Amino acid sequence: MNNKQGFTLLEVLLALSVLSVGIMAAFTLSLANLNTARDNYQRIRAANLAREGLELARNVRDTNWLKIEANEDCEPLIQCTWDYSLWRDDSGTMYTTSTIAYDADPIFRNMDIVNCFVTGTCRLYEDDNGFYNHDSGGSPTNMARLINVQAICFYDVSDGLVITEDDPDCSELTGESGNQVGLLVTSTVYWEHGNQSHQIEVTEELYNWRAYVDI
Repeated sequence: MNNKQGFTLLEVLLALSVLSVGIMAAFTLSLANLNTARDNYQRIRAANLAREGLELARNVRDTNWLKIEANEDCEPLIQCTWDYSLWRDDSGTMYTTSTIAYDADPIFRNMDIVNCFVTGTCRLYEDDNGFYNHDSGGSPTNMARLINVQAICFYDVSDGLVITEDDPDCSELTGESGNQVGLLVTSTVYWEHGNQSHQIEVTEELYNWRAYVDI
């Protein structure tokens, strides 16, 4: 007599349940890894864009130095200074506000990074070559960049170096201009992903050290 046994319905349901739990666990882990990889990519890109902001500011200073050495004007009939277009507008007038976004595009001043992002004023765009700028002719990204510049003043030995937000010619304490020795540059990149917002900020001090060196 043959004794044939099969799976009961309960055993089949238990097996399917175990299999489903395993598949869901693997799917959840894969999704988490994908989100982590995406977040890491966003952070790396934002960090690089923030550092690029500092490089752009440094490049402006170095270009101004070269023009001064060649006895060239920064603009027609406008004498070049080491901080031209970093701390002065296109007419050579010192800014009365300290926030700009400079990357060879229109200069933005007195802006909050979040509002700047929402309005699209300092939104970054990616061109066909993979370069980022504020030119709306490229593809819009989920990131915005703003560069804040503050004067570094030297008043006297007791005060030392003082960073100011609204004293571009460093005359607030002395009443005389000419005590500005550098600029504190802060490059901020802001982006939104999903329902979360993120921000990366890097800083660097730029000095006019060539004024004190015999070239």
